[in-house]
Amino acid sequence: MQPARSKSNPAPWAGIIFGIIFLTIWFWTPITRTVNEWFGGTTVEVINPYSFHLQQPNLGMCLSHDGHFLATAGDRSFALWDIHSRKIVTRITLDQNIERIAYSHDGKMLIMITDNSVKLWDTQHWTIMKSFDHASFGGLGELIRLTAPTGGQLIAALTDAEHEYITIYDVIAEKALMRIGAEYRNQLTFDSSSHLFAGYSRKQSRIAVWNMTSGEQEDTIPTDEFAGTLRISPNGRYLAWSARGLVMLFDRTTKKHKTLYHDMPYRHPLTAFSPDCTRIAVSQRDGIQLYDTSSGEKVAMLSSTSSDYKSLDFSQDGKTIAANYSYESMVDIWDLSDGR
Repeated sequence: MQPARSKSNPAPWAGIIFGIIFLTIWFWTPITRTVNEWFGGTTVEVINPYSFHLQQPNLGMCLSHDGHFLATAGDRSFALWDIHSRKIVTRITLDQNIERIAYSHDGKMLIMITDNSVKLWDTQHWTIMKSFDHASFGGLGELIRLTAPTGGQLIAALTDAEHEYITIYDVIAEKALMRIGAEYRNQLTFDSSSHLFAGYSRKQSRIAVWNMTSGEQEDTIPTDEFAGTLRISPNGRYLAWSARGLVMLFDRTTKKHKTLYHDMPYRHPLTAFSPDCTRIAVSQRDGIQLYDTSSGEKVAMLSSTSSDYKSLDFSQDGKTIAANYSYESMVDIWDLSDGR
């Protein structure tokens, strides 16, 4: 009688096969995966980016209203990219250096600030609707901010030659709206309703909020710690600024602060509010964190290999966010639609 053969144990092989399948699924999920991070048991969505390698110096960028196109500016050229195909669909060359570009709130025009003019482009036909030189601002001073809120307005902030005051100016109506002190010139931010704007004064250690319609100051928020950039939410309810590696979020309705975590204490984090004001994006060491503005809780991690961005931008539908690199001709784009 032959001795009984011992049966092989399939457990080790099953474990190896399971591990291979698990790692394959983990590393090859290209857009979205959900993990449970150790933040009080909160489930945080992790979203990976599309990365664009641009064919020109990256001086500025902005997303179209629907998030389907990315506008980028080089030294003297402008390009419009189709995000899905990653191809240039429009390229415009100018005889002036481009300083900044931004879409209007309704997405119908693109604002282009050059060395000596402001050009408003029709985003459907890519023709110039209007062009303003510096003399068009009523001779009131140097342009430091320009925004196109709702209602078809174009609002400029101008500082006089002596740097004594700032004039808020309606470019289309050719009308000065109000004046504030020049100590706010380095940090001015406008909401999208064309009613409110905010500024930070280092001299007075405070943030102030004004109403452009009434000309009155509505809020004063004392702050001894300030670094980086001030932002006001599109509806004017929230203010965000950085302070010693943290991002402070102030609710003007409840008059309460929230402190959002930031992991690069020696850098100034970037922030951007979603159009519906329910989220705020904050740059981090390994990408962008999304926080709920009401609770202050982290809701998503937009992962990246870079921590050195120079601007963030939401599309107006809130489904796309873009960040451009400081020292490379690259832009990261995240699709938020799957996780909303």
